[in-house]
Amino acid sequence: MELKGKIINVFAEERGQSVKGEWVKRSFLIETDEQYPKQIKIDAFGDKLNVEFIKKNNIVTVFVNIESKEYNGRYFTNINAYKIELMGKEKQEEKKQEEKYNESDELPF
Repeated sequence: MELKGKIINVFAEERGQSVKGEWVKRSFLIETDEQYPKQIKIDAFGDKLNVEFIKKNNIVTVFVNIESKEYNGRYFTNINAYKIELMGKEKQEEKKQEEKYNESDELPF
């Protein structure tokens, strides 16, 4: 599933130890870009993600897995990011390329 929106809060990094080794979790709150915006807390695990994109006020596209687990008759839902993309990054690079082209486009006559 894909979510697009603005990061409005970044929570403290959490670390722990499991049977498989040490883990790192970074959680953040995103406000979706819809007619009726929703705030969704997302967890990002490990070093595979672009942690530099998880900054307040960044506009991002987050690809997530949603899963629920049962414990003592109650269900708990996790929303885990597996990929984060900074929106507008390509457009910013295109603008820079365009500006360079326009500057060198001047003719001497």
